[in-house]
Amino acid sequence: MDLYKHASDDALEAYILRTLPEMEVAPFEMHVLVCPLCLVRLAETVEFVTAMRAAAAEFERERDVPGFRADKGSAASPDGQLSLKNRD
Repeated sequence: MDLYKHASDDALEAYILRTLPEMEVAPFEMHVLVCPLCLVRLAETVEFVTAMRAAAAEFERERDVPGFRADKGSAASPDGQLSLKNRD
């Protein structure tokens, strides 16, 4: 990563998910330390990833509630639409 170039959204996400290539981590961290904009964007991306993980965990808990099931149209279905249908 160029020290004078802002971090891409993909790099921010990869850093948070620990999938950024090892040789890019130090330059990324050095840039974020001196760039207030990228530091803010990193914090926002952390918040987003945290919220998505919490939402996914909540969905999994709700999906396992007796009396409900994830059916066609759920996040687990091919069309990706979220819908919990009551069991008959």
